[in-house]
Amino acid sequence: MSNASRIVVALFFATLAPTLSAWANDKAGFADLQKYIQDKDYLGARVLVYRLNGSVKDPVQRERIYWSLLGTPDVGEDVLHTWEEGDRALMARGGAKIWSMRAYMSQADSLLYAKKYIAAAETYKKAAEWLHKRRQAALAEKNPSQTVVAGIDELYPYVLHAMARAYYGAHRYREALEVYSWIPQGYARYHKVLFEKMWTAYYAGRADQALGAIYSLHSAYFSDYVDPETYLVQLYVFKRLCRTEEIPMLLNEVRRFREKIENGSFTYEDWANSEIFTKRLLSLSRTEDVDNDWLISANDRRAERKRIQNLLMRSFEGSKSRLVSNLQLIEAYSTLATTPGMDRGFEPIHRVKDRYELIRKNLEVWPAEAKGEEEWADEVGHGFYLGDDQCKK
Repeated sequence: MSNASRIVVALFFATLAPTLSAWANDKAGFADLQKYIQDKDYLGARVLVYRLNGSVKDPVQRERIYWSLLGTPDVGEDVLHTWEEGDRALMARGGAKIWSMRAYMSQADSLLYAKKYIAAAETYKKAAEWLHKRRQAALAEKNPSQTVVAGIDELYPYVLHAMARAYYGAHRYREALEVYSWIPQGYARYHKVLFEKMWTAYYAGRADQALGAIYSLHSAYFSDYVDPETYLVQLYVFKRLCRTEEIPMLLNEVRRFREKIENGSFTYEDWANSEIFTKRLLSLSRTEDVDNDWLISANDRRAERKRIQNLLMRSFEGSKSRLVSNLQLIEAYSTLATTPGMDRGFEPIHRVKDRYELIRKNLEVWPAEAKGEEEWADEVGHGFYLGDDQCKK
């Protein structure tokens, strides 16, 4: 080989070396994350993901990390969202495009936010069909990727949930109610599903299913905390069925809840334990240090625990005034419901102008432990109110 050829080869490998080094580092980062997940060290995994989000550029490795986070909800949904923001930032800088399925979901979300509800519902439907086929194909492989299968199992009910919301937005309540019934009870946001199913059933004229959803929300498997709108729908349905004798009990429950918030006996930890996402964060904020971890220091862990705690406390403080105000409003309507001469029913409360905006605020809560799912999965979410319509008597 001539000297000129050697120089060309040397220059080629010198140019390629940073790329190969970056690829190797990205691959090593994924391997490190997998070890933390396998060891169930979810706090350490969170800290590592924040680091990798700024360093991993290879689209294949970013996609592998995305699926790992999607299939490991105990790390925290906020971390997954942070990773997706990193993907979008790379695309904005001219990086490789994100996985086509996620771009497909982004398109559907954009249609939903633009209130093009039917187009959004059809797009979500196609996404759900694609995921179902992809799962079957993954399981048919000689060595199925459990990471991909677990990720699909987490994403599939989310797509159904979004499709039901789109039908709700289009005022096609019966179709929305049907899709809500397809969502498995093990879905991490199943309490939110029941909350939305409650409103959908109410507008579909199905008082039995609306109250069935409410009683599921109030079951022993869930928290004492429910969104004030739950009481509102319960009040509307009782009034529609002329069951005014049950309204005073509802009013006492609303008052007790408001008083607990005002006197401080309902704490941020009670609130955090009421919803599976915040419950997971609360658990992460209480984890102990890990000895001999060369990658994530004890100081890094303490800082992350403190950050999570502050996030929960700020979120709770920000929601208290809204809760008290809405509960007071419902107390007033409950009192009116039992006032003589109010037999003609109510006009809607216009203070809540946009159902979709309220749904997006993540106010609904679900504290059920994952290990207890089998105990309630066959019961919760399929309830019907069996009380009579007293207006016909």
